[in-house]
Amino acid sequence: MSIIVIGNFNANPNTPHSRRTTPILHQMLTLQLISLMQYFNVTQHTWARHNQSSQLDDFWTTPNIITNCPGINISTSTGSTDSDHAILVTTTSPYYMEQKENSQEEIPIP
Repeated sequence: MSIIVIGNFNANPNTPHSRRTTPILHQMLTLQLISLMQYFNVTQHTWARHNQSSQLDDFWTTPNIITNCPGINISTSTGSTDSDHAILVTTTSPYYMEQKENSQEEIPIP
């Protein structure tokens, strides 16, 4: 099974407090989903307002998807959405390769 969860989680998984108190982060960790921000060692903040900033936005995926992602691009939203959140972009292959049971043949799954 392949899962991608994208969003503004209003929490930073790098802080123990967020992992304990944010149910969705706890659930994604329980499902063994991986943060692309952590996987690619991205430290840039994705949200800023006045004198505060944090890394609140992220992509969470199953391991089979990460191997097809080249990284994350983060750009300002100034002039497009003018949000206090940055714009995060990544790519992945449109097809996943799955091993057919009891066979070495690979079958593309759309």
